[in-house]
Amino acid sequence: MEPVGSMTIHCENTGEKATVTFKANKGMFAGRSEEVAIQAFDSSGDPYPLSLSGKWTEKLMLEGDGSPKKFWEVKGLVENAQTRYGFTKFAAALNEITPIEQGNIPTTDTRHRPDQRMVEEGRLDEAEAVKMKLEEAQRVRRKEMEDNGETWQPRWFVKVREYADEEIWKIKTGEEGYWEQRSKGEWKDVPVIFE
Repeated sequence: MEPVGSMTIHCENTGEKATVTFKANKGMFAGRSEEVAIQAFDSSGDPYPLSLSGKWTEKLMLEGDGSPKKFWEVKGLVENAQTRYGFTKFAAALNEITPIEQGNIPTTDTRHRPDQRMVEEGRLDEAEAVKMKLEEAQRVRRKEMEDNGETWQPRWFVKVREYADEEIWKIKTGEEGYWEQRSKGEWKDVPVIFE
C-alpha cells in the first residue's frame, strides 16, 4: 500500500481540523514513499504552532516547540512477520475482538470475517476459498438489489455534504445510530454476511 495525497479530518464540535499529507515518491525508481506530514488548524483556520512529520511506517516527530520530539513509533512485529504481511503487534490487534466488544458488535463487523482470521493463522489456501465465497455472495446481493431497483445505503453513516472533489460523511446518531444500537445490544436491519 502506498497512500498518496491529502485528507482532512474535521472536528464538527469545535471547528478544528487537521490535514494529513502523504507525500509522493520522487521518481519511478525511488521506491515507495512513506513520508507523512500533519498540520492541525484552529476553528479560524489558523495553523497551530505544532505539527507532526515522519514516516507512517516508522515514527512521527512533534515539531515546532524547540527540538523535535518523538510523538509515536511503530512497535514490535508479530511472530513470523514476513509471512504475515509485516504486521506490527498493534496492526494485528486491530482485528481482535476484546472482552469489551464480545457480543456487542454487529455481525457485519469485519472482525468477524473468517477469511481474515484464517490468514492470521497462516491458513492461506482456506482463507482464499472462504474469501471467494464471501465475494460471490456479495455479487449475488448486489445483483438482487439491482434487479429490485435498489441502491446501496450505508448503514451507519450519512453523507452530510459534497464538494467538487470530496464527500463529507458523519456517523448516524439517534435510534438508528451505531452507538445507540450497540448500547442496547440490538442490531436492527443488519444482514448476515459471514457464516
